[in-house]
Amino acid sequence: MLLTKEQQAIIDILKSPESNNRIVAVNSVAGAGKTYTAKAIAEALKPAKGLYTAYNKAIVEDSKKKIKNIDVRTLHSLALRYSPNKKLENFTYRSIKENLDYKGKRSIMELLEGFFLSSFLNLDDYVNHKIIQENIVIEDQTIALAKSYFNQMVEGSIAAPFNFLLKFLHIKLHTAKKLNLAFQLKYDLVILDECQDTTAVSFEIFKLIDAEKKVILGDTYQNIYSFMNTVNAFELLDNNILMHLTQSFRCRPEVAAIVEKYGRKLLNKDFKFTGTENINTEIKTEAHLTRSNISLIETMHSFHKQNRHYSLTRKIDDIFEMAVSIHEANKGMNVTSKNYNFLELEYGKFLFRAKNNTTFFDYLENILGTDSDIAKGIQLLRKLAVDNIDIIQVKKQAEIMNDNPDVVLATAHTFKGLEADIVYINDDLNDSLFTAERKKRDFYNKNKQEEKLPLEISNELNLYYVALSRARIKIENISPLLDSEISIDSNANKGIKINKHLKGILDA
Repeated sequence: MLLTKEQQAIIDILKSPESNNRIVAVNSVAGAGKTYTAKAIAEALKPAKGLYTAYNKAIVEDSKKKIKNIDVRTLHSLALRYSPNKKLENFTYRSIKENLDYKGKRSIMELLEGFFLSSFLNLDDYVNHKIIQENIVIEDQTIALAKSYFNQMVEGSIAAPFNFLLKFLHIKLHTAKKLNLAFQLKYDLVILDECQDTTAVSFEIFKLIDAEKKVILGDTYQNIYSFMNTVNAFELLDNNILMHLTQSFRCRPEVAAIVEKYGRKLLNKDFKFTGTENINTEIKTEAHLTRSNISLIETMHSFHKQNRHYSLTRKIDDIFEMAVSIHEANKGMNVTSKNYNFLELEYGKFLFRAKNNTTFFDYLENILGTDSDIAKGIQLLRKLAVDNIDIIQVKKQAEIMNDNPDVVLATAHTFKGLEADIVYINDDLNDSLFTAERKKRDFYNKNKQEEKLPLEISNELNLYYVALSRARIKIENISPLLDSEISIDSNANKGIKINKHLKGILDA
């Protein structure tokens, strides 16, 4: 295989005794060929028994096509082998049989999910950690019921969610090691991909696997899923060997220059990101990226009005799930989504408690808060109602228009790992960047520069990097404020258009 100097350096260190029983951490910029590097590592080391894994199933499925000489699977599928409970389904409001309100059931669900994805080995330690770290009160009843449902999952008397598999394997591996039991997972080489967005429990399992050679691959600045209880493994390492891949084979130098400048201004002053010259400049594909599903639906609606066809990166049902559920509940219908069928119960409470002139939307905003995702869904439904359109019509139209693979509509989160010749940045992404940059300045005005940024800020800054680094040839805005954009041209007719506010941040 043809390798860059950086890739060859990684192979060399892995072949040396220096890397034995240590973790080689490869911090790779977007488009630097992580999977190609993983394949090169596997072919160079020729392990008798090797494992490539990641938390994300889509990443693993794609890698199966490229990496052939080692086992390629998700940690969930590995954990399933050792689970006492093979009955798997989501743990939802309907799974909780006690007569509790929305908040009570949600507290149990969140406590269990957080524990499953954490590095903790028992629920009591996890609860104590949450109480101290988040300065919150967790009701004794919530803890007792969470323990009860966890025990029922272990016994197999109720179905368990997928992440239960990881926690059970974590506990089994740790117990075996502590008590010197026979059970172990042994490999010659283990590679953990997308490690910047893994889960604490996945990383604990990775560390507990018995292997002489261990590699983590990822991009520390593509850490964007902390709201899903993920962790950045680069920040959890000790006794590791840090290597870098800084050349992107995805984009032209003109795009790379903008990404690098953004990175140095808002991510890390030593950030490096170089492009590749021999990339065709013909634009065939485009991607329109948003911050949220709600903005994505608004973008679809805009395309429908223009009779423009497109394709999506997620199932239509998943994108519309929340908005359709709110619509169904508001009409007094059965809510088809298991994740949101609690809205049926809230609608019943609304009918019983509502005061004159109060709508179901007002009621939901009152109990959930105006900044919740559901509140944003309500805002969308209200906007559509002004045009005499409901969300079901938009969804049906999306099913008709979703047939053009050259034009992709997606959230920046779901377009991670993908690319397009030209990328359009939606206004809600720009807005979230402006907010995050302001919060970053405020944070450092109150704290020392070496203090770690809160995840809610760093994730937003990282998300914009992810969006920018999807582009091969150009970056532009899709917002209605196009006349406020300026163009930075470093090569005739290959300009990269960015929002003027972002230009101000980059040139500050």
